[in-house]
Amino acid sequence: MRSAVKSLERFSKKTLFTQGQLNAGLVFFFMIGKSNYISPLGNLSIVEEDGVLREIRFGKRVEERVSGITERVSNWLDSYFRGERKEIDFCYGGIGSPFDISVWREIEEIPYGETISYGDIARSLKDSLSYKNPPFRAVGGAVGRNPLLIVVPCHRVVASHSIGGFGCGLEIKKRLMEIEGIHWETLS
Repeated sequence: MRSAVKSLERFSKKTLFTQGQLNAGLVFFFMIGKSNYISPLGNLSIVEEDGVLREIRFGKRVEERVSGITERVSNWLDSYFRGERKEIDFCYGGIGSPFDISVWREIEEIPYGETISYGDIARSLKDSLSYKNPPFRAVGGAVGRNPLLIVVPCHRVVASHSIGGFGCGLEIKKRLMEIEGIHWETLS
């Protein structure tokens, strides 16, 4: 979480994706908030850094240091798990490579209750980033590195003729899809 970044790109008023890596020898002080959210599908850890949501992950428990952002994220998750479509009212962004960020931006655009395939994202990136043929497996890798589960809805990305994979397990992916009214059984 503590990182110096080489460049910063703004995508929208609420989305802040950052390209960068840890730089040895530099010291930065960040305000970090952490909390655990007990969802119907298990524990979600929420990590905020300087007012920006940086991570939501299943399974991992964190030592809590609740902040205003982690409380807002928890409230948003309450609505999500009730099946309500509530607008995101907090800033969020992950740290990744330029390719990862381009994939995460594509995922952000997938409407609630809909899916898109890894191949569709690869074809979209071919046009927008001048990639000759970004392989769908590379897209799958970037999807798997998404640090902002549910907020950047990687569970909406599927294989061309199946539900595809999910780092947290297919049962969780299926349940997230069911919350949004996606009939995953028809994907096979």
